[in-house]
Amino acid sequence: MARAQVLIPVAERARRVEDARENGCTLDGEPAYITGSHLEFARVYRKDGKGGPVEFAWATVARILSTHRNFQS
Repeated sequence: MARAQVLIPVAERARRVEDARENGCTLDGEPAYITGSHLEFARVYRKDGKGGPVEFAWATVARILSTHRNFQS
């Protein structure tokens, strides 16, 4: 049976994007940023431009930002 997706309101997604911008986060140990508050999944990019975006469910973004703030691809 398929797992139901948790729906996160766009306003909450935008708060997560802003939190990452103000307080920082990393992707694979490198400084990163988050985009896509209007999208179904968040996109996390390395600030140095290496690699492409890595998509995460918004519930996962919330959990990572509330703990270690390090996304892993």
